[in-house]
Amino acid sequence: MSIRVQTLTRSAISGLSMLLACFLALAYFVVSQGASQAATVNDIVKDVKLSGVSSSTKLGVGTMMQVDFTIDGTGKAIRQGDTFTIQAPPELNTFASTGTQLQFDMIAPDGQVAVNCSAPAPEPGAVITCTFTDYANSHQNITGSGWAKMSAAAKTTAGAVSFLIDGKAVSVQLPGDGTGIGDTNIGKTTKHNKGGTVDSDDPSLINWSINIVESGISVETITVDDTFTNDNGGYTLANEPSMLVWANGDDFPLGDSTTVSNGDALNGGTFTVTKKADGSGFTATWPKGNGNAIYSISYNTKIKNSAMVGKSATFTNNASVNAVVLVGKAVITADGGGSTNDNPSLPRPTPTTTTPEPTPSTTTPEPTPSTTTPEPTPSTTTPEPTPTTTTPEPTPTTTEATPEPTPSTTTPEPTPTTTTPEPTPSTTTPEPTPTTTEPTPEVSTTTPQPAASTSSTTPPVTPETSNPPLPPAPQQDLPPAAPSPKEANRSLASTGTDATLAAAAALSAAIAGGVLVARTRREQD
Repeated sequence: MSIRVQTLTRSAISGLSMLLACFLALAYFVVSQGASQAATVNDIVKDVKLSGVSSSTKLGVGTMMQVDFTIDGTGKAIRQGDTFTIQAPPELNTFASTGTQLQFDMIAPDGQVAVNCSAPAPEPGAVITCTFTDYANSHQNITGSGWAKMSAAAKTTAGAVSFLIDGKAVSVQLPGDGTGIGDTNIGKTTKHNKGGTVDSDDPSLINWSINIVESGISVETITVDDTFTNDNGGYTLANEPSMLVWANGDDFPLGDSTTVSNGDALNGGTFTVTKKADGSGFTATWPKGNGNAIYSISYNTKIKNSAMVGKSATFTNNASVNAVVLVGKAVITADGGGSTNDNPSLPRPTPTTTTPEPTPSTTTPEPTPSTTTPEPTPSTTTPEPTPTTTTPEPTPTTTEATPEPTPSTTTPEPTPTTTTPEPTPSTTTPEPTPTTTEPTPEVSTTTPQPAASTSSTTPPVTPETSNPPLPPAPQQDLPPAAPSPKEANRSLASTGTDATLAAAAALSAAIAGGVLVARTRREQD
């Protein structure tokens, strides 16, 4: 017996454990489904373009540019955590001045961060993912614009590339001269020029280059004087300047070149670099060649103010080539950025207009009319049968019989049957009195009036009920009492429903018990 009890206990515990596990799983599912789910809103991305390069520039691998885009969330219920994505084409790299992650924010007019954007970098065909902050919870119809740095990653002769937005390929025109992307971003030059870019590996460094076209120089010695500025805190020389030489200028920039450093021989003389004592620049000199060469001096400078690293800023650098002044600029921008409008949505009760849902619940008054006249209707139906007052038709027969037969012999027979209960004692005594006085009939007439008024209605009923003494009161009370049996029937009907439900519950319990017992027996076997 104890073994069966233990088995039954283990079975019950196992069943309860399964029920508890199912309940917990269901609760987790309900809670997880109830939690707000972040949505993808890629359809708000509009007007994707590439910019940052002049229309006369030939693009080459490494050429910097930027992708511009706008967003339009008009009519969208955007919430915190919602995202949109922009996938770059394989011909373009994402760019990050620090680390391996492109990161930028879209800022609202009040200074709040509305959107965070990020992407791996540098990576061709990378996906830029932008996520709305809690700013979206208090603002609606959010619109704005953003941009991110990119560089040419692969050659193409096509004039356009395809971005993937909202699952669709969007063709975007490449900037520049429209010839696609070539081998390098340096085009053939015909005059001196100077420029600078942020180092792709170290954003605190600026890579400068000074290109000198020999055909434009008439003197025998070429002199380049480079001067640093203090823009945005200034910068210092980070390495020793060196120079690339294309003896045949037609080979620039793709053909073979020679690299020379400070003190190396060049054109029958020496390439010499002299740093300025105050750290504000340097001077480079070398002999002129055959008159067709192109020279490119390159060096790096380090930004002094670390707070400006990775920030949007412009650094200038001035150089002169044999008194011909060249002004170079390194325009440094952040990896990306953007802005949004300021459209508070504190009156966002439009979603709360779901309150009309309770109002349909006010339709419950319609069921309340179900408490309608059904109850009165039984009460009205019962009075109709009670008009068994059709019995008054026989009553006139009694009234006609009473006037004439009372003096005659007929009165003994009807009167004992009808009036013997109460009137007969009163009628027996008047028989001697009529001989003496005639006023007594007034008394006798008074008695027949109650007797006629009461007995006229009652006599026909009394034979039906066979209860002569009680007919007057009960018969007048019986018609209103008729509904009570129906009310009893209604209570019996409801009791029958409850009984059915109880029987169903008992049957369910019996089945469940039978299943449990069967399972227990199987486990014992």
